[in-house]
Amino acid sequence: MIGYLQGKIKSIDKGKCIIICGGVGYRVELGSLAENLTEGDNISLYIHTHQRENELSLFGFSGKSDLDMFETLIDISGIGPKGALQLVSDIGVSQIIRAVVDRDVSCLKVPGIGKKTAEKIILELRDKVEKGSIVIEQGKGTSKTTQKLREVVGALKALGYNIRQAEGVLTELKRENDWEDKTVQELVKLSLNKINK
Repeated sequence: MIGYLQGKIKSIDKGKCIIICGGVGYRVELGSLAENLTEGDNISLYIHTHQRENELSLFGFSGKSDLDMFETLIDISGIGPKGALQLVSDIGVSQIIRAVVDRDVSCLKVPGIGKKTAEKIILELRDKVEKGSIVIEQGKGTSKTTQKLREVVGALKALGYNIRQAEGVLTELKRENDWEDKTVQELVKLSLNKINK
């Protein structure tokens, strides 16, 4: 199973591209991500290998959180890989999470995903989002800093704040130059000051 590719784009056509890695060309479905790419670009992608009886397809994502969301979506009955790719590439992980938190069905409606399917996505993902098992990738920080941010979110939720408030304050925290050097307790205190100001 292919999980990651790094190579040069040979060609792009209708949301798909061929990536040359070690002399081998891999055809990867990228959705709207392909719109920002040009032939000859060097690219690194997280890959989901999708296998059916007579078909093997590769779906590519620029970040791990995009791949995780895609794999979560295709586990929901009625959502195929192309619909899931469209949601992740057109809307993005943070907007999908926001739509789930706000129960905003209209935000999840893309070609191939109607109202009933959008409602099902919200229903299936709500618990996972509220429990913090679906999180937005926090840039290219180390696993320690990512874990620290998760602990801050957990602490804020334990204090009664919702995921949207926690996510909003994390964005502000990451603008602080020295946030990575602070302890979880210091970050929680800083978060509470920002939420309550």
